[in-house]
Amino acid sequence: MIKRKHHPAQADCYDVCYTPAIIPLALQVFGMIQGGNAGQDEANLQAQIDRDRAAGEKAAAGVDAATFEREQSAKRARARAQRSGSGVIVGVGTDLLVQEDISAEIARGKALIKAGGDINAARLNQSASLLEFSGANKRRAGLIGAGTTALTGGARIFNNLA
Repeated sequence: MIKRKHHPAQADCYDVCYTPAIIPLALQVFGMIQGGNAGQDEANLQAQIDRDRAAGEKAAAGVDAATFEREQSAKRARARAQRSGSGVIVGVGTDLLVQEDISAEIARGKALIKAGGDINAARLNQSASLLEFSGANKRRAGLIGAGTTALTGGARIFNNLA
């Protein structure tokens, strides 16, 4: 830093003498704040993508479960028609027990498909929450870094004034 000699004819030169030191310091502080904000924005974007994927997983599981139920119901109807054609009395005795078992299996399969979608959605939502937390930490780290840089740089400039 250039030490100034005070001459009565000169105006106070603090603005001119220390501006070269203040500008890089201000840019560093600004860059750290922007970096933290950008990190948070990136994490929030990824979190939103995960939340959208979670909603998609749930919806897809619902569609898959409905499709499974339709397919299984169609198979059950075909099997019932075959049994009916072979002389079995449909809807009574052993046939009734078989139909109840098949219905229970269809309901269980449908529930498992939906549960799988719910588990995947919960995992993605948890990932989104962690990303949002990480983004907030990145922003905080940028602000802390900017504050530290400003204080350190300000102290250096002040020491050079003395």
